[in-house]
Amino acid sequence: MAKATVHGSGLTAYGIYLLAQSYHAAGDRLGEFQDRYSRFSDHPRRLLYFQALENYLRSFLRLHGKEPEEIKRYDHNFSVMLDDSRAFGLQIKNRTEKFIRESGDRRDYVRIRYDYNLRVLDESALSSPPAMAQLTSAVTNLEVPVRMALVATGIDIVPRAEG
Repeated sequence: MAKATVHGSGLTAYGIYLLAQSYHAAGDRLGEFQDRYSRFSDHPRRLLYFQALENYLRSFLRLHGKEPEEIKRYDHNFSVMLDDSRAFGLQIKNRTEKFIRESGDRRDYVRIRYDYNLRVLDESALSSPPAMAQLTSAVTNLEVPVRMALVATGIDIVPRAEG
């Protein structure tokens, strides 16, 4: 039986970090655009930030020896990714950890990726997307310790430019 292709298997922890930074910066720039033109949905921006969050976690896991095949098996389970990252020493603010876990439990990433009608709420409180401020804060608060872990290896990293 042929081995399944693992996309991105050649990426290093730093490469995954750069990918996360790209999603993060794109979300920031899209936010500036949306501030001027409020008629546009915030859906694409949320997707970019969730991609950044997931890739910051993947970067940290890869830095600590997780192979791409193992990382792929996490699927989009942020809580398990966070558990394993914490076991490797990731330290983040309590509110960031709570946000990541709750988003994972609600499957916000999967919903934002596939459910295009997020502004329509059903009777469940779990149906509403997280506040944008919480999402952007969590992504920024996760980026910092991942960057610091990479810097500790001797990699020369230029910090992400702030909005």
